This record gives sequence, structure tokens and C-alpha cells, in this order.
Amino acid sequence: MKGINKELDALKYTCSNGKFEINTKDAVVIEEGLIFELANGSVSSLTLNGAQTVDITNLAAKSFTLVVNGAGTANLFGRVDDFDVALNGAAQVEATLLESQTGKIKVNGSGLVRLNVSSELMGKVNGSGRIEYLGIPQTIDKKINGSGSISTILE
Repeated sequence: MKGINKELDALKYTCSNGKFEINTKDAVVIEEGLIFELANGSVSSLTLNGAQTVDITNLAAKSFTLVVNGAGTANLFGRVDDFDVALNGAAQVEATLLESQTGKIKVNGSGLVRLNVSSELMGKVNGSGRIEYLGIPQTIDKKINGSGSISTILE
């Protein structure tokens, strides 16, 4: 892990059973950002709460679950078989450079998920959110409640 010492000292983090969790011991403002380097396959789930930003590079996993609550932003690169996303709020996920076989995506609110999926897409939007996808999935299951949309990204 890399970052400013006083910020690192204020963090409590664990990685257990594929779940990586970061908490603060006290109220702290992270000014420079932090870098966590984890071995491929050691994390299969990540939850962001609030206005956090995360960049995940070289992700290689059978399955990966991302939950974003609030106005968080996530950028993902790599390859997974199964990609599950749950957005609640105005979050944004950019995963067009993350190759996935299946995508199970749920957006509640005004969030946006952009992904690359080749086999199966199951998308549900509640509200004004959007799901945009690259690829030509063989199976697409769309459910929309509200003014949201599920559509292909034109290259």
C-alpha cells in the first residue's frame, strides 16, 4: 500500500474471503489518494460508499461484484467471467475495458454503468439510470422502471 503516512495510519483495512474492506479509525481527509496492490484473484467483491473514486487495473477473476452507494466512481480494466454491479444513487462505472462473459447490472437512481459483455446481459434500471454495453451478447434481459435506458454503445 502506498500513500501519505498520516493517512495510512488512520486506515483500517482487511482482505478476507475475497472481500476487501477499507475503513478509517478516525475522521480523516485523504488528499493524495492511496494505492493498494493486491494479487489477482484475491478480491472478488468491492463496496464503495459515498463520493469515492477507485481505479482497478489488471483485474483477473472468475467473478467480481461491485456495489456503489452514493456518488462514487469506478473504472475497471481486465477480464472476468461474471461481472455483477449494483448502483444506488448517482454513481458511475466505466468498465468497457473490462472483458466479461456475463453481466448482471442493477441501477437504482440516476447512475450509469458502461460495460463490455459477450455472452449474457441481465440489466435492471429503476429511475433515470442508464446501462450501456459494448459487445453482442447472445442473451439480453432488460427491465426498466422509469425513464432509464439499456442500450448498446455504438463504436
